[in-house]
Amino acid sequence: MRISIGSLLAAIVVAMHADAAKAGPVHWGIKGGVIAATIVTSGANSFDAEATPGGVIGGFVVIDGDARIALQPEVLVTWRHFQLDNVRDPFKVSSRAIEVPVLARLQIAEMGRSRVALVVGPQFSGITAVNQRLRDEFVDLSDQIKDLDVAAAFGGAVEFAAGRGAVVLDVRAIIGVRNLSEDPQSSIKSRAFCVTAGYRF
Repeated sequence: MRISIGSLLAAIVVAMHADAAKAGPVHWGIKGGVIAATIVTSGANSFDAEATPGGVIGGFVVIDGDARIALQPEVLVTWRHFQLDNVRDPFKVSSRAIEVPVLARLQIAEMGRSRVALVVGPQFSGITAVNQRLRDEFVDLSDQIKDLDVAAAFGGAVEFAAGRGAVVLDVRAIIGVRNLSEDPQSSIKSRAFCVTAGYRF
């Protein structure tokens, strides 16, 4: 079941938080933003896809959040979109997923009430739906795409102290490393660039 995969990934993060909370201060936050996604294909019926903007919303936890090196697991719901224009009948593809990055967070600078950090780590995504729109018709492609994606995520974040917490701006690249195609003759790997804003309590 697609949805149960996402629920399992979320449960892993919750359990990780519960076990690691003893290590140091734990902060949590919410975030939302824009994700520009596409795919890279090869093999039979390969094609070039153009990224279009989608949405992302979710929450995160920073474990040992007052240290220079911390653990930052997240649970995000994303709506990724891309389109094909260089074909006879241009079409759009959209997907929905529950994404769980498990990131190492390294603070590299502190300037007054702001902090700059780098983040890097693996990301696991439970893909809950994939749909194609051709003209006014929608086709469910979920059976052609694997349920679980694995990616490498890396980027940077800036925090600005505000109230009892901080406003957080995050920029991140996500490079899928797993072949998502159910067709053994072809390969589909995800790519995305994500910009979010949020608040850490």
